[in-house]
Amino acid sequence: MLNSIGFCLVLALLLVWAVAWFLSKRVRDRDQTKVKLLSNTIIEKENIVKDLESVCVERKNQLNRLIDEGIVCRHQLLQKSNFLRKKSDELYRVQEKLKDVKSQIVYIEKMEENKVLENLKEKSSQNKFSEEIKKMKNIIEKKNSYM
Repeated sequence: MLNSIGFCLVLALLLVWAVAWFLSKRVRDRDQTKVKLLSNTIIEKENIVKDLESVCVERKNQLNRLIDEGIVCRHQLLQKSNFLRKKSDELYRVQEKLKDVKSQIVYIEKMEENKVLENLKEKSSQNKFSEEIKKMKNIIEKKNSYM
C-alpha cells in the first residue's frame, strides 16, 4: 500500500511536472511569438525612421541647394537690373543729345533759309533795280528820241 501510494505520488508528481512543463512551454512559445512580433515591429519602425532620416537629409540638401540657387539668381538679377539701369541712363543721355542736335539742325536750317531768303530778296531787289534802270534808260531814250 505504501508502495502504491508512493507510486501514485511519483506518478502525480510526474503528471504535475509534465503539465507545468507543457504550460510553461506554451507560455514561452507565446511570449517568443510576441517578442518576435515586437522585434519585427521595432525593425520595421527603425527602417521607417532610417528612410525618413534619409528623406529628411535629402530634402535639407535640396533646400540648401535651392537657397544657393536663389542667392545666385538674386545676384544675377541684381547685375541685370544694374546693367539695365545703366543702359537706361545712357539711352536717356543719348536722347537728350539727340534733342539738342535736332534743335541745332532746325536752327541751322532756319538760318540757312533766312540766308536764302535774304539772297533772294537781294537778288530780287537787284533785279528790280536793274529793271528800274532799264526802264529809266528806255524812258531817257524815248525822251531823247523825241527831242
